[in-house]
Amino acid sequence: MKDGILVDTSVIVDYLRIKDKRASVLFELAVSGISLCISIVTVAELYSGSSVWEAEEPREKLNALIEQFEIIPMHKKTAILAGKLRFLYKTDLIDSILAATSLELNFRLATLNKKHFAKIENLLLV
Repeated sequence: MKDGILVDTSVIVDYLRIKDKRASVLFELAVSGISLCISIVTVAELYSGSSVWEAEEPREKLNALIEQFEIIPMHKKTAILAGKLRFLYKTDLIDSILAATSLELNFRLATLNKKHFAKIENLLLV
């Protein structure tokens, strides 16, 4: 397994909402020295929140945070695997895409919604 972690939207939203950043999962992951990345789908999810568009400050904070990650594009092979995972495990499409991306990269997936991903075979969760 490569030494990397794909970070789910839930982990980033938790970091943005929590006052004590040091108590967040994202902070713990960041100080571990392991390479952190996010999916382009996570970027879309983060920018779909109403608070991002209601005021400039939250958008600027999100922009700055996202710049800290390598953003992983979605490729055809990943899309096909995501479709297969959705069929096999009856997961929603976004979760299937994140799981497929993590599996394709051979990275662990950091999420606060473990029940969404727990049944997917060979997917390692943080």
